[in-house]
Amino acid sequence: AKWVNSIFPCRPGGKLPATAHGNHDATIDAAQIRQWERRHADRKIGLSCTGMLVLDFDPAGLSYPDDAGKRQGIISTGSLPQRTPRGGYHLIFAVPDGHHWKNSVDLLPPGVDTRTSGAFILLAPSVVGDNPCHWLRPLVSKAELPPRPGWLVEALDDLGGRQGLSSGNGRRPSTRLWLQSDSLRLARLKYHLAATTGGTARSVNMACKPERQKPHLSKHPARIGKG
Repeated sequence: AKWVNSIFPCRPGGKLPATAHGNHDATIDAAQIRQWERRHADRKIGLSCTGMLVLDFDPAGLSYPDDAGKRQGIISTGSLPQRTPRGGYHLIFAVPDGHHWKNSVDLLPPGVDTRTSGAFILLAPSVVGDNPCHWLRPLVSKAELPPRPGWLVEALDDLGGRQGLSSGNGRRPSTRLWLQSDSLRLARLKYHLAATTGGTARSVNMACKPERQKPHLSKHPARIGKG
């Protein structure tokens, strides 16, 4: 198949890249993609989100936005919807000139993440567990992506302000994540790190592992182990 947006292979059984540099290896080069297809027959497909905005809805975020008119506004843009394995959606838009948004987890409302430059999503026909991704409309090139509704641009600019990023000034500070201690949040953090850094399984797990404390050494070695 001819790809109009940059892709790369991801590992079966998870959402981590199968290439050395992850998202940074994404390409539309047909020869490279054919080579990956031969080498990674059971691969998943990762789409680089550079130059686009993806709203990643988990089932908990499907009521966003609360206003019915705004929800209809998203539908009327013709945004490309992809159904995700967990029963949510990806909505894909073009990024307007002069705006530099950051990737985020649960910072619009809970259950809605943003994916943009430096991040990736899985594409159909990728399967997670027994559940596939599938498109509700055909994928198009970045140049053909629909614009975002004005209220969404304002919401993302406001989110950028809360992340310490002023719209249009070109500054790109590191992403702030609001974390919870439960296992689901840790899993989402690991995926966020993989999606935004292209990290390997080992590097992502190491990034999420608490620093090991060095043992306290007594100033009197002869007393170690004695009561």
